[in-house]
Amino acid sequence: MKFDVNNIDLGVLINHMSDMLYYIDLDYKLISYNTACKNFFSIINCNEPLAGADIIERYPNANKCRLLKALKKMEDVKTHSFEDSFVSGSKTFYFDITLYALANSNKEPMGYCVLMKDITQKELTQNALMESEEKYRRLFHQSPMILYIVSLDDLKILQVNEAAINEYGYTREEFLNMTLLDLRKEEDHIKVIALMRDVKNGKSPDSEGIWKHIKKNGEEMFTEIVYHLLTYNGKRASMAIVNNVTHRVELEKRLAHEKSLKQHQLTEAVITALETERSEIGRELHDNVNQLLATTRLYMNAAKKDKQKSDEFSEQAAVYLANAIEEIRKVSKNLVGPGIQDLGLKAAIENLVYETILVHPLKVKQDIAELEEPKIDEKFKLNIFRIIQEQLNNIIKHSKAMTVHIFLTLSNNKIKLLIADDGQGFDTSKQRHGIGVANIISRVELYKGKVDLVSSPGKGCQLKIVFSYADVFSN
Repeated sequence: MKFDVNNIDLGVLINHMSDMLYYIDLDYKLISYNTACKNFFSIINCNEPLAGADIIERYPNANKCRLLKALKKMEDVKTHSFEDSFVSGSKTFYFDITLYALANSNKEPMGYCVLMKDITQKELTQNALMESEEKYRRLFHQSPMILYIVSLDDLKILQVNEAAINEYGYTREEFLNMTLLDLRKEEDHIKVIALMRDVKNGKSPDSEGIWKHIKKNGEEMFTEIVYHLLTYNGKRASMAIVNNVTHRVELEKRLAHEKSLKQHQLTEAVITALETERSEIGRELHDNVNQLLATTRLYMNAAKKDKQKSDEFSEQAAVYLANAIEEIRKVSKNLVGPGIQDLGLKAAIENLVYETILVHPLKVKQDIAELEEPKIDEKFKLNIFRIIQEQLNNIIKHSKAMTVHIFLTLSNNKIKLLIADDGQGFDTSKQRHGIGVANIISRVELYKGKVDLVSSPGKGCQLKIVFSYADVFSN
């Protein structure tokens, strides 16, 4: 069957168009309209108007002025297009409007065709996009983090935020005439170019580590940077999120220096303590043991010369020799250690306390807990013993104390040592720690423990030490 275009009912097609269409005569009176146009008429509160109705009078004033102005232009042109919006209640509707001049068969003007396309959704989408872009633009510029966008083709800086301007000291205009290399030290340029090449090829790293950046005034700034790929004004680019870590880096350097200095001081203290201990042993051997042995030799020589008093001199020499042996035993015991592996830590501490109060007018109270010693490192137990021994020596030499309390407890998986005395005390803010205390601190830090020395004039002294149980297990 041959398709005859003349059989198409154009009226049916127009009436079923999705676009809105109405006709008006030269006096702007309504001639007719299609079904879709009813939606527009309801917006201007003119439901199903009749032919001859003055539609334009139902327009809001601002819309009426725009339409009349557009119709005026139709005297010179056959078509004219513009956009307009109408408010109905709380909603706004947007339309793309095209006017067509109508003429009869003699080409005489007879009216106008008004074609309206509803572009509300398109407009709302564009507005939302613009609002979103404005929102992200504000987030970019007002972010407290340093942000800048750099072209991946030539490394030119395309945009910067306020934080970058404040930190680096450049104006926005200066930034936009710079490249990424202008912010870096010259020795880093090759590495920067290689990094940005990787970013461009999709190998964007999570972070490029710590870099030195140069401010406008020449100061160095340590930074951590994360790059994100994006398209900016049609260019392949990357946004850099920069974290100024200068303060952290300087603090880490200072802490490392202080740690090194502290370790040096502790090493010096330990060496000094060892030298002091050697000097004391030397004096003990020279002033005591050596004198006893010298006296023994005198009596033995006298016994050889005087046969009548030989037995008496020999007995006296034996007494001095026995005293010398006992003194050597005491010195050796202090040097070699208390035999903790055989006695156990608790018994070794009790022996230490017993021998201390034998020769010093000191009252010592002790509360030593059972520490599951087979599970604890032997060197740690010796360390505990030496700490108690050192602090008792400190108390005897400096504190003028009458009573000492020693507590060694295990609770919450922590070993706690407290040595408290009722001596004269001292001002911890003014008095520097002596060799003995420094030696104690070095022993405690060997097992990751914590030391707290509490004292004040006239209030005695408390040495508090805490170890984690997990750090003292034997391997």
